[in-house]
Amino acid sequence: MTNLQQERSKNHKKHGKATALIAIAMLLLFALYANLRWANEAPAFEKAKRTADTPAYVRVSGEAFLSKDFWANARPPMFPLVLKLFGADKVIVSTFQAAFSIFAWGMLALSLAYTFRGFLRPVAFGLILALSLDRHIAGWDVIMLTESISISLLALFLATWLWLLGGWSWGKVAVLSLIAFLWAFTRDTNGWILLMLAGLIVLSVLFFGARRRYLSISFVFAMLFVLSNLSADRGNRWVFPFQNVLAQRILSDPGALSFFADCGMPVTPELLSLAGGYASSNDRAFYTDPALQSYRDWQKDSGKSCYMRWLLSRPTPSLRQPWQDLEWLLVFEDVSRFYPQRYEPMLPWYAERILYPQNGVLWLWVLTTIAAFVAIWKKAWRLNPAWVVFVGLCLLIYPHLFLVWHGDVPGTHRHALTVSIQFVLSFWLLGILVIERTFVYIRTRYAS
Repeated sequence: MTNLQQERSKNHKKHGKATALIAIAMLLLFALYANLRWANEAPAFEKAKRTADTPAYVRVSGEAFLSKDFWANARPPMFPLVLKLFGADKVIVSTFQAAFSIFAWGMLALSLAYTFRGFLRPVAFGLILALSLDRHIAGWDVIMLTESISISLLALFLATWLWLLGGWSWGKVAVLSLIAFLWAFTRDTNGWILLMLAGLIVLSVLFFGARRRYLSISFVFAMLFVLSNLSADRGNRWVFPFQNVLAQRILSDPGALSFFADCGMPVTPELLSLAGGYASSNDRAFYTDPALQSYRDWQKDSGKSCYMRWLLSRPTPSLRQPWQDLEWLLVFEDVSRFYPQRYEPMLPWYAERILYPQNGVLWLWVLTTIAAFVAIWKKAWRLNPAWVVFVGLCLLIYPHLFLVWHGDVPGTHRHALTVSIQFVLSFWLLGILVIERTFVYIRTRYAS
């Protein structure tokens, strides 16, 4: 064996040992993480919090699994399916949610870590695990709502994307499609995000050299949106939030009222009397008042399409209005008020404020958005495919916020939770990708 071959053999052995040590360190770190989360959340399982919306999910869970009333009801079917599987027992459900969240975020940490080399691998792994300890993510495990399952499925969705970007296979596409299906039927806005992703994939194939086989994923996402939207329409899930918007934003706006009147909405004194209220105001008059039957008939036939045309008819105000609440929604500072008293945040306040930014969020969002466009221009994904995930997360923040803000009025900050997590993930993903690119630049510069 020549000296060169011996040197290569030694380097290979050193690299193998270093890789093994990193893998062991990551395994130990995950064990510590899982134990910490479980020990912190387990005391709150018995006091898992039911909310005013929980009974509606429990009611849907009582329907036959293969019936229309299960898949097209007043609530999306995935959380009712979890309730059905565990007998709507809040202790067992919260236990499952915690275990599923630990698994999902562990998979995301692992998938992201293996897009990097050297010391950045355990750094990326630890960063994602630390982020998932934040109360904005971990606290929802002990609440009987869709948030915990939806967030966990988002983490699995991103993990599978990274896995697929590392090497194409139809098996990976099948796993991604299954997770996308579950995610789309957990919250209705998730289906709209899949539609937007389908559009981004088409653009990437047409203009940025992505392989045509990715169009198959675009097709799957578009079909899942159609099915999710059909379920929402058949279950009339849009009606209650639409009436919130109508009462709060339409009936008190003369210009908007005129537009809706031109759409055929019967503008009666009884309807106008509900201005400033909500869908449940005046003993649910929107649903029960005989004088509003003509309105209900119009709403069923034309309400949704008229509202969408109204938003499109005034693009500048429609786009500007969510901007006014952007920082408040991304920060979600009062998230702890949703949690049961027994739940204690795992991270100290100063660590949370670093991991989950609370100050200057508007400028950080502007920075990450500019960075996303620079990454597209430079085709940064040629160095690391994780840039694709960063760009997708970042570019969909404001469209997602637009959907949430115009989709309902009360509880907007909770509905925008996924948008907030999108922002935080994109921010930290950008940071670690920039570090990697800086080291590559320095190494290349010194090598030359």
